[in-house]
Amino acid sequence: MYFRFGLLTLALIAGMESSALSSAQANPVAGFELRRAPLVEAVGKPPAERSEALKRDLAVLRWLQFARNSESIGHSWNYLGKSITRFSAAVGGDFMKSAPKLSSGVQQFVDLIAEVKNDIKNDIGRLRPFLSHDDLK
Repeated sequence: MYFRFGLLTLALIAGMESSALSSAQANPVAGFELRRAPLVEAVGKPPAERSEALKRDLAVLRWLQFARNSESIGHSWNYLGKSITRFSAAVGGDFMKSAPKLSSGVQQFVDLIAEVKNDIKNDIGRLRPFLSHDDLK
């Protein structure tokens, strides 16, 4: 988790113009663009129906379904909002209070990533496994 957080922070800083740092109201990700093509390539295509890759994917999902409990379900729901405050424990303090500008910028960067992710998911158009396989809940 620390590695991903560090990468997000570095990417955010690398994508900002120095003038964006001078104004508290500035959007630190203004002008920052994610190159979509490498991300699409990294995600790849979903496994083909009846393929070994799909069988492996479904086996993992079935195991996760078997192994989950109320605590892990609550944990998953807790992180769905992707609020930067969720990472406070990872950085060892209240990130919003100790670094409000950076915190705001990281949140805007996370939102930008989510937007691109959603676009890619919509373009791929794969049904969620629990919609296409009755045994998955």
